Amino acid sequence: MRAVSYIRQSKRREDDSKASPEAQRTKTEALMQSKGWDNAGHFEDIGKSGWDPNTHRPGFEELMAAVRGRHVDAVVVFSLSRLTRRGALEAMKIIDELERHGVRLVSVEEPYLDTSTPVGVGILAIIAGLAQQESDLKSAYITSAKEEIRRVGGHTSGIAPYGFVSERVTRGELTVSRLVPSPVEADWARSMVGWALDGESAASIARLLNETEAPTKVA
Repeated sequence: MRAVSYIRQSKRREDDSKASPEAQRTKTEALMQSKGWDNAGHFEDIGKSGWDPNTHRPGFEELMAAVRGRHVDAVVVFSLSRLTRRGALEAMKIIDELERHGVRLVSVEEPYLDTSTPVGVGILAIIAGLAQQESDLKSAYITSAKEEIRRVGGHTSGIAPYGFVSERVTRGELTVSRLVPSPVEADWARSMVGWALDGESAASIARLLNETEAPTKVA
């Protein structure tokens, strides 16, 4: 059996969790070895969402290219959620293509998930649905948290816009980042507004800022 492993992690950095990229690599390789399968390759996407349909996953695309080229007999994943979090329909589409090329899917965390059996396929659909539900709940929680932070006047994400810096303040039971004028950038931001109101174009304003060596967020 020519087996390959596929891992995915939304975070860009290694951590000490049981689903860290390092842990996934170790456990998928151990499963291959325990079954006596040949390790025919490894594919991964680090810092890539398994939920967002617009996320490009080059590791996954390379994996499927190997499948379509019939270089693979089995795909080993740490868990189905590493393959996709977009629900049973998306999971079954992937499984259907694997099966068309004679490839079985096996999971480290879900040993009963083996698509070479009808029971394994049925269980896969259930797990895929649960993975999507978990992802949806996480997304709803993050959205709710951001709305609450905005409600108390907090800045939710990203660097402070030009002309501002963020400072930590306590509002009730929440500690949030509040935007306050930057002692360095605020006057430049006011100048930009003034130039725009006087009819200057964006290109003209950019030229003025370059000529006067206005400070940026990074220098």
